This record gives sequence, structure tokens and C-alpha cells, in this order.
Amino acid sequence: MKLKFNFLVFFIGLLIISCQSQKKQINSDSLKLPKMVYPKYRIWMSPDNGDNTRFISPSLQWPSMNSKNYKIRLARDKNFTQDLISIDKIPFTMINVHQPLEKGLWFWQFKPTDGNWSEIASFKIDNSSIDFTPPSFESLLNSIPKSHPRVLVKKEKWGEIILKSRPYKESKKIIQKANNIILMSHLANANMPNDLGVKEQIKKFGDVTLKYSNEKSLANSGGVLKWRTSYFDWVRPGLILYGVSPFPGVAAESLGLKPVMRVLSNLISVRHVKAGEPVGYGGDYVCPEDMTIGVAAYGYADGYPRRLETGPPVLVRNARAKIVSSSMDMMILDLRGVENPNVGDEVTLWGKNLPVEEVSTALDTIPYELLCSVRRRSRHREFMV
Repeated sequence: MKLKFNFLVFFIGLLIISCQSQKKQINSDSLKLPKMVYPKYRIWMSPDNGDNTRFISPSLQWPSMNSKNYKIRLARDKNFTQDLISIDKIPFTMINVHQPLEKGLWFWQFKPTDGNWSEIASFKIDNSSIDFTPPSFESLLNSIPKSHPRVLVKKEKWGEIILKSRPYKESKKIIQKANNIILMSHLANANMPNDLGVKEQIKKFGDVTLKYSNEKSLANSGGVLKWRTSYFDWVRPGLILYGVSPFPGVAAESLGLKPVMRVLSNLISVRHVKAGEPVGYGGDYVCPEDMTIGVAAYGYADGYPRRLETGPPVLVRNARAKIVSSSMDMMILDLRGVENPNVGDEVTLWGKNLPVEEVSTALDTIPYELLCSVRRRSRHREFMV
């Protein structure tokens, strides 16, 4: 029992000594608070204690004293006589001096408008300080071209600003341009070259708009290629800008069009599987024989449809393959027609030597859907011009 008591006294004694030692460290002048941890309200000046500054034109920050304005001064000596810089009427508790400072030790302090000067803080400019001097607010305003003024206004004042701007010539030109309405319609069957309804629609559009002097627009891609009477003042080619035929069963090449878009991926896996083995989610494809399959990094999250009943084609190193299963980010390919496939081989989903028209037909859709569905997340999209 006595031994336990002596040990307890010894332990408490060590604890007291340890606490006294820690208290001495906390009160030590050498302790620096971590400047990157800010309280709700600033309680120190920064920079201080001879800290190196990040830039040769440092930002100075200090505690709030509930003053409308502040004044700061900095110099190379504590008496503020050498290279003195003084700035007053500062509405914030921070300021950038907006001029490069010479290397060496600098001293600074602040004061509220109706208060006393603070304690003196210090910082150092050295070779590690970045040579950057931010411009003052006044110089930024002066650098804005007078020919392109910027208007900063509260939302509720915007209507008033619009009314005041109307007498000016520039405003009238903008309003006049906005009032220049273009009359337009759309050829619903222009992709059917022999549809007589298109000819009738063009005639009716011309008759209805004849009494108006406005510019007119009717021709889409099919109209541009087939129906010259639909041109009017403006044409609106869309699909043919991609080098794709708007006419079912008519090759783009025969129309003088060249594909400008191709969608690529790569093989990320190659496997040899046995006959009867299922692959894909839910085993939705069963291998009909011993065969080689590959996985390409592309799926419906990239915009490729999941309608795979007919096995839509792809090219692997320009050799024909077909898709047998797909998921969000990947598709499984039948590689029986590809000689010695390897991980990394390029996979063309559509593009050169594989028209998007052929792919869309295999997917029971139209080229428009494929072209519009390619997601921004896809890193395999290329344009050939």
C-alpha cells in the first residue's frame, strides 16, 4: 500500500513539473501563433515578427477598432524616418501599398482616425519575395477604355438606366437591330427528295410572307441540297456541316460531303472466352463459340445508345468488329474479325471509313441523335477539318 502511495505522489509530481514546463513554453516570447488559422475577428497584425512576405508589395492587415477609417505608415526604421510611406483614409482593416519595396527589414503600424498608433510590427522582403505589384483601384479604373464603359447598377435601377440610354445613337442602333425580325419556317420533309409536299410548303411560305419586307429563312440541310426555291435570304444548314447526308439511303460521299467528326475510344481489355460463357451485365451476351472479346472505354454515359440488337459496327485498327454488350462507361466488342487485337488499339465508333449514317441505321435511330448525344465528359471526340 505504501509503495502504491509513493508511486502516486511521484506521478503527481511529474505531472506538476510537466504542466509548469508547458506553461513556461506558452508564455515564451519565442512562440508564434499559426498565422494561417484566423479567428472570427482578427486579433493580430500581419505580417509581423520579421516574417518574409510572399510579394515585394505586401498586403498589411490589422485588428478592427470600430473606426470609420484608418491610417498606416511603414519605413525602414522604427522611428519612421527612412523611406517613409504613409497612407490614410483607409476604410478597411487591410491595405496593399501598391508599390514595390526594397529588400530588407521594414517596420509598420496603424492607427484609427481618432486613436493612437499601434505597436510596431515588422516584416522582411528578400530574394524569395515574388516580384509582383498589384495595381491600385484608381489605376484599374483609368485603364478601362473610355470607348467601352462598364455600368455597375443595382437590379432595381436597371429599368431607369434603360430609359436614360434611349436618346443615345448607340442605343437606337441596338434597338433597331433587335427589331429586325426574320420570318422563318421549317421544312419538315426536306429529307425526302421526292416529297411533293415540300414544294407546296415552299410556295405557301412565299405567298404568306410576300407582303413583308423582312428577311426570310426556310432552307435546312435537305432544302440546301435539293430545293433551291427554298433559299430566300438565309439558309440554315445543320447536318451537312458535319458532312452527313440528310437523305436516307444516300451516301454523303455521293453528295460531295466529307465527314468532319469522328468519335474514338481504345481497347482497355482483351480476353479469350469459351463457347457458352456469358459476358456483360446480367450475362446479356452468350459467346456462340470460343472467341476473343474486347472492352472499349465508352458507354451510354458518353452518349452511345444501348439499342444493340443488331450488333452495331465499330472499327478496331480499321478492322470491322461489332458491339455485343454495353454499360455506363464500357462496351464489349466481338473481335473475331480483328487480327491480334491488343490493349490500347484505337476503336472508331464512327468517322472515317465508318459513316455515322451506317451506325445510326444499325442502332435504329438517325444521325442527328448520335451527333447530339456525345457528352462533354468524352475525351475521345475529335474533329477533322
